[in-house]
Amino acid sequence: MTLVAEASNWRERSNPIASEPLLTIVQPPQRTTDVVRSLLASQTQSPYGILPVWQFQGLETWCMIGYHAAPEIADAYMKGIRGFDAKQALDAMVSIATYAPYGHLRLHEIRLCAGGPRWRGSLQNGRVCI
Repeated sequence: MTLVAEASNWRERSNPIASEPLLTIVQPPQRTTDVVRSLLASQTQSPYGILPVWQFQGLETWCMIGYHAAPEIADAYMKGIRGFDAKQALDAMVSIATYAPYGHLRLHEIRLCAGGPRWRGSLQNGRVCI
């Protein structure tokens, strides 16, 4: 594996043609495999145990909304690109989507479970809490 450390998930959201999904088509599949494996390696090294949100010099900065590594991995898998552990990838995507401290997700879960208005505050930072 070639470690891909310059991956910036902001690039995918700010670019009108969504560069990473395009790159999975125009670049060799090994490049996408390296990106996914690098994201998974980052997750295993994270003190939080989650996929990177917005890292700087290998440390999480928490300054980005959403978790853009998950759709990047899912896109690769849906296009038939393998070469990475699919179970590990799924577990990593679930771990970031359910990481309670991120985006105050736990507060939304408590509000919904405590009988608060069903949708009040449940849409925040692009996340739907059900």
